[in-house]
Amino acid sequence: MLGALVTACQQNKGMNLQVEVQGLKKGMLYIESIQDSLLVALDSVEIRGDNQVELNVALDQPEMLYLHLDKNDENDFNDRLLFFAEQGEMSIQSSREAFENDAFVIGSKTDSIYRIYREVLTSFAKRDIELFQLSIDPEYATKLDSISNLATSNERRKFVYVLNFALNQNNSILAPYSIIYDGDGLAPKWKDSVYQSLVDEIKNSPMGKSLKALLSD
Repeated sequence: MLGALVTACQQNKGMNLQVEVQGLKKGMLYIESIQDSLLVALDSVEIRGDNQVELNVALDQPEMLYLHLDKNDENDFNDRLLFFAEQGEMSIQSSREAFENDAFVIGSKTDSIYRIYREVLTSFAKRDIELFQLSIDPEYATKLDSISNLATSNERRKFVYVLNFALNQNNSILAPYSIIYDGDGLAPKWKDSVYQSLVDEIKNSPMGKSLKALLSD
């Protein structure tokens, strides 16, 4: 009975998030989640002089959250950071001037995998930009067909990567997340294959339910 009680307590354990924002002397930090297409604040803390603060959120499984910094400068640009929260101790270190780009997230295996995933997608996006620049360069006017073929190949490789990533992460909310946000070019049958591969816990998560709703549309 004692063992079962300890296990239950561990399963209901939330996330304790330590945040340090270098250069920030005054402002507000919010942890937000998307609920019914709206951002809802789960916890908040005011910063006055001390740039190290603590926030807490009740979690029973990994969840996509946002850390929103309000610097009181009437500018929301680059002040909302997407991260994947997990139960237990986590920390985020960043800076006031580049809150999103300088962020370093510690304590979440899901978020670590997500960062690698984003780096790969960024490489595909950079290749798209390179090919577009070539397509408008007069020196390559006679090679537009080849450039177009390269662009099509790059897009196909991207979607193959997203699909394989989702199938390999079927026990993580990253699987439905990647299809919802990066899988627009995938055929419905491949999206359904990802959904069917999900473990029950992920199917029943908010992200899994969002993927199911997407398939129903």
